[in-house]
Amino acid sequence: MLDHHVGYGEDPDPGRLVCQVTLATSLPLWLGSPWRSWTSYMGRDWSEPDEARHAALASLRLRWPIPVATLPRPRRPARPGEPNLADARASVRALVEAINQTAGPVLARLGGGERR
Repeated sequence: MLDHHVGYGEDPDPGRLVCQVTLATSLPLWLGSPWRSWTSYMGRDWSEPDEARHAALASLRLRWPIPVATLPRPRRPARPGEPNLADARASVRALVEAINQTAGPVLARLGGGERR
């Protein structure tokens, strides 16, 4: 994963969040010398090659709406000004689950295996 963002998007709608995930992916074809693509560096896959080299870096940006109604609705905090941590955790879990449900099958296909 190169980048991720959750927000209201370019056309804000209070009933929806927009999730965006940008993934590094391999080039659909080999361009030949002098072009380099993503490389492994210090144990990290998908690192950019040195800036002194030509680089062709393919990526895939996924973007989809998440209805706010599908996320937990936080309760009033027990003390004013202090967050309700249980509700915050539940919201993060629900958001991660929504991301995994949508992006997970795409990642599985990119990795060469189908997720069922």
